Amino acid sequence: MPALLDVRHLWKSFGGVHAVRDCSFDVEAGRITGLIGPNGAGKSTAIDLISGFLKPDAGVIRFAGLDVGGRPAHRVARLGLVRTFQSPRVWAGLTVMENMLLAAPEGGREEVWRAVCTPARLRESEDADRVQARAILGEFGLLPLKNDPAGNLSGGQKRLLEIARIFQARPRMVLMDEPLTGVNPVLGGRIGEGIKTLVAAGMTVLMVEHNLPFVEQVCGTVIVMALGRPIAHGPLAALRSDPAVVDAYLGQVPARV
Repeated sequence: MPALLDVRHLWKSFGGVHAVRDCSFDVEAGRITGLIGPNGAGKSTAIDLISGFLKPDAGVIRFAGLDVGGRPAHRVARLGLVRTFQSPRVWAGLTVMENMLLAAPEGGREEVWRAVCTPARLRESEDADRVQARAILGEFGLLPLKNDPAGNLSGGQKRLLEIARIFQARPRMVLMDEPLTGVNPVLGGRIGEGIKTLVAAGMTVLMVEHNLPFVEQVCGTVIVMALGRPIAHGPLAALRSDPAVVDAYLGQVPARV
C-alpha cells in the first residue's frame, strides 16, 4: 500500500531540548500503525507537529502528497487529517447529539448566503447529518445518551464519543494520542473495536499508546521512538527481540506486561 503520511527529517526543539530530532517514518494507507516508546521519546510532539498544533523547526511532512508542515491545525483537518488527545475533548455544555452534528463536514454550510438562498437544501443536509449521527451513536451504544450533556459522560464514554465524531467527520486519517488513558478494560475493548471499524471504513490510523497488549492486538505495524527519533519498525512480536528496542523501551516494561 502507498504511504498516506510521509515524515522526513523532522526537527523540533524547546530551548536546548531536542524533543524530535531527524525523525523520519511513513504510514501506509488503510492500516493501524502504532507509535510507541518510553516517556520523553517525542511521540506526542511528533503528533502535534503532524497535526499542525506545533510548527516544525525543520523537515517535511507530506499527507496524501501535499506538504502540510507548518500549516495551522484547522487547515490540516480540512485536508482530512484529524487527531484526538490524551484527555478526551468534548463540548461539555452541548448534548451528545450536538457534539456529533458539529463534527459533520460543513459542505459550504458555514457561508451565510447559503442559509439565506437555499434554506431547504440546508435543512435536508442537516436532517441527513442527524440520521447518520443517530446510526453511529447506536453502533457505539451511545444513542440512549444522545440528549445528555457530553460533560456528564464517563472518561471511556467521552472517548467513544470522540471516535463516533470521527465517523461523522469522515476524514482520511486519524492521529490518536493514548486512546486508552483513564479507560476501564470493558470500554477499552469497545474502543479497540471502534478503531478497527475506522480502518474497515477506509480510514488510516496512527496511534500512540503505552498499553502493549492492546497495541499488539490492533496494530499490524509498530514504530518505536527513542530520544526523538524512530529506532525500529515492524510487527511488535518481532520487535520484542530487537536489542535496540529492548534496551530503549521494552526492558523498562514489567515482565507481566
